[in-house]
Amino acid sequence: MVGYYFEFDVAMVNRIIKPRLGVGLPNPQIEVSGMYHAFEMEKYKRSCIEPNVDLSFDSILKKLSLPNLGQHDAFSDALMTVLIFVKLQQDREN
Repeated sequence: MVGYYFEFDVAMVNRIIKPRLGVGLPNPQIEVSGMYHAFEMEKYKRSCIEPNVDLSFDSILKKLSLPNLGQHDAFSDALMTVLIFVKLQQDREN
């Protein structure tokens, strides 16, 4: 599962399914804010500069030149989160 600060969401889902199934969500969880932070920190790996990385959704979209499709809509948030993930994966491979 790929998400943006979705620890609360996963906890809520687990709260409902764990009593019924006996287990929580087994899926690996990938947090795009953490991926983005690591991506930004890699740029400063060999310097003494400690950057202030803005992890707001809008800032990440802007820095990665991705469109903001309108936040706080489940479909748009999911689509933009996947775009962030794909862009970071591509940048990591290059």
